[in-house]
Amino acid sequence: MSIWFTEELHPYYRKGIRIKKILADEQTQYQHLQFVETEFFGNAMILDGIIQLTERDNMGYHEMIVHVPMLAVGKPKRVLIVGGG
Repeated sequence: MSIWFTEELHPYYRKGIRIKKILADEQTQYQHLQFVETEFFGNAMILDGIIQLTERDNMGYHEMIVHVPMLAVGKPKRVLIVGGG
């Protein structure tokens, strides 16, 4: 039996990912938090039904939150990102 996670991006567009295993599924005080192992993307983190990052493509997320601020600073020696969500 296959488990599919479907994320609705627009009323006319959905994205589906096949899940091998649900690692965690918790309702916190603030959000619905899920960690899953997928067939193609490796482990993934889902918050409130929205995929936040996966092992396969997380570098794109991290590149953007680091490089954009670095361009504004000039020649930074160190970078600290606090928060992120």
